[in-house]
Amino acid sequence: EKLMMTMMTALLLLAAPLHAAFVGPPVMGRYARIQMNAASDVVDSFLSATERGDAEAAKAVCAEDLLYKTHSATTETLAAAEKRLKTKVPKPKDVKQELHEESPGVFVREIVVKPVPFVTVGVRQEFEVRCTDPPEEECELSRAEYTKTSGGKD
Repeated sequence: EKLMMTMMTALLLLAAPLHAAFVGPPVMGRYARIQMNAASDVVDSFLSATERGDAEAAKAVCAEDLLYKTHSATTETLAAAEKRLKTKVPKPKDVKQELHEESPGVFVREIVVKPVPFVTVGVRQEFEVRCTDPPEEECELSRAEYTKTSGGKD
């Protein structure tokens, strides 16, 4: 019985660092995941709002110093972008690359749109999101940049 107790104690001591390895880091990782989720939620909200032409919903997730760059114009403040946010952005006909975090705070997706009949355009959408630290974390979109990657008349 004493041998069994010694073996159990040794096993527990060996398992303790392993347990700490599994319990400790995910706490730090959890904040990163929460922040990524909050940041990607901001991008999703912006995309949804601009596809509906809902300027108020789009503005609600944007920073005052929003850089909004598309093929037609570049604006460097939210106030300057306000009129443009009322115009519906075409919904993707195809998503070539799902929205993902390319680098900290920078989200990218690649889509194909048909803005008018017989025209198909590939677009890279890049979004930059700034977040405050948890737990009172708030995120806002600071840059939305749409770059034509391919396309023209079908």
